[in-house]
Amino acid sequence: MKTALLIGSVAATLTATTLSAQDVKWRVTSDYPSKSHVGASFTAMAEELSRLTDGGFTLELNLDGSLGFKAADNFEVVRDGVVEVAETGAAALIGYEQVFGVVGLPFVAPTNDDVQRMMAIVTPEFQAAFENHDQIMIGWGTFPAVGIFGKHKMTSVEDFAGVKIRTYDSFSANAFSEVGATPVQLAWSDVVPSLSSGVIDAVLTSSVGGATIKAWDLGITDFSDIGYSTPVTLLHVSRDAFDDLPEKYQDALIQAGKVYTETNWTAAQAAIETFKAAFRENGITIHETADDALKARFGEISRQSAAEWVKQAGPKGEALFNQIQNK
Repeated sequence: MKTALLIGSVAATLTATTLSAQDVKWRVTSDYPSKSHVGASFTAMAEELSRLTDGGFTLELNLDGSLGFKAADNFEVVRDGVVEVAETGAAALIGYEQVFGVVGLPFVAPTNDDVQRMMAIVTPEFQAAFENHDQIMIGWGTFPAVGIFGKHKMTSVEDFAGVKIRTYDSFSANAFSEVGATPVQLAWSDVVPSLSSGVIDAVLTSSVGGATIKAWDLGITDFSDIGYSTPVTLLHVSRDAFDDLPEKYQDALIQAGKVYTETNWTAAQAAIETFKAAFRENGITIHETADDALKARFGEISRQSAAEWVKQAGPKGEALFNQIQNK
């Protein structure tokens, strides 16, 4: 969906709402549910921002895709001033700046400690990349590590033969093609209709994603928790809108972005066992160990993906990746 078309379709409802230097309302867009950990993060952010400004700076939370934007639209609608705030998965931003791809490399940051360390390293580079597009990154979030929801277990190379699996970027598409699956790259909003119609029969996503769509009601019987990667979403705002704020509101927004990050991380981690319990209660079997042959194959894929990314990202990307890998 092109930004120009989006602007035309929502212009009637998206007029500027800055009423005065002390009465500011910004619009947030996200296609994640209001009851998800993303929704909780935005709610905490909005409450902190209102508290710090005595109600003078508020956020209008348009979650559940209520403005009609998909995640892939968010970068452009913030850049073009259609809305002021959005969160976008790093994987969706590779076409704008190669550096965003580093967090999507398969099996590079398999543990929570790995993810926290990686984000500490890459955040300054990500902030610089957003600045190149008239935006400011003020926070980030994660989902639990990605696994596979399917109609049988997928813990060996043979289990992937002929499986039509939803992927979400070039790395995941290549990884599962390499083990014999048929990747179908889909936005999250297209997953449920694609499962229902047979376009796909497996979904690469986190436990949060599987619970959100009630995978057990869509023919899913197994969750293979292979720790493919940890999805990272980036919280970004319009540079022009930020510059128009009084300094005290700018400071409050930066602090509220930190609250978003803290809330997101805590809520995402707390949700993991809750979701797995829901899977078991609804008949989904959880598989937590891949066999040795699949682990070895995934190791090869990880190295290949990293080498390809470094080739495209250049010397700066190579230095960043080596830092993440402690080389």
